[in-house]
Amino acid sequence: MIYLIDDNQSEQQQKRYNANFLFDDSFKQELELVYKVEQYQLETLGKKLKKADAILLHHTFADVDDWGGYLNGSRKIRDFIEDVAEKHDIPLVVFSNGFNETAFDDDENPILIENINKDVFYKYLFEFLQYYKEHRKVELKILVYGKDFKIQDAIQFIEKTIDQLKTENPLSDFSVEKIDFPVFKRFYESLGYGLFDDFWVDSGFDDKTVLAFITKLKKIKKSLLKYGRYL
Repeated sequence: MIYLIDDNQSEQQQKRYNANFLFDDSFKQELELVYKVEQYQLETLGKKLKKADAILLHHTFADVDDWGGYLNGSRKIRDFIEDVAEKHDIPLVVFSNGFNETAFDDDENPILIENINKDVFYKYLFEFLQYYKEHRKVELKILVYGKDFKIQDAIQFIEKTIDQLKTENPLSDFSVEKIDFPVFKRFYESLGYGLFDDFWVDSGFDDKTVLAFITKLKKIKKSLLKYGRYL
C-alpha cells in the first residue's frame, strides 16, 4: 500500500491538478489518502506506515488542534512520519510548491526524494501509481522523469561513461578496462541495441579509438533525446 499524506486544504488535488483518479476506484487497492491526523490516531497510523511500500508526504502537512482544525506552522505529525520512514527504510517522497528543484540521487539514496515540486509530483503521480499497480514495484524515478525514466537513466549513464574517459588520450586505442564494462554491456544490451559486439557497426570509424567510442555514445544520446530510442 502507498500512502499519500496531503492536507489538501485548498482542494488543489481537485481544482489545480484534476487528480480525479484519486477519488474513483482506479487505485483503491494500491493507495490510501490521508488528509488529517489527530493525536489519538498517531499510533494506528504509525503501525500502518511501518508496512507501507511508499509514503508520499506534503512538506507543509499540518498538525490539528483538539477540535480538528489545522495548526498551520506546527509540523510534529510530519516529523513523526519522516522518522517512521527513515527508521523502517520506507521509500519517501516529500513534495511542496515551495520546492523549485528536485533533490533525488538514485545512486546515493534510491528510496528518498528529499524534495520535489508539487506540480511535478502531481504531473507524474498517475503514471507512478499505474506502474506500481501493474508491477507491484515502487519506482520513484517515475515521479521525477515520467514513465520514460529508463531513457533518462540511459542518458545519465552515457554521460558518466564519457566522464570516465575524459582523462584518456582520445586517439589511444579503446579497451573495455577503461570503463565499468560489465555494467555498460548490460546497459547497452538491455535497451534492445543488440549485442555489444555490434557496438561499432555503422559507427563511421575504421578504428576503435577512445574518440570513436565517445562519438558513438554521443550519437546514442542524441537519438535518445530526439526519438526516445536509439536508431
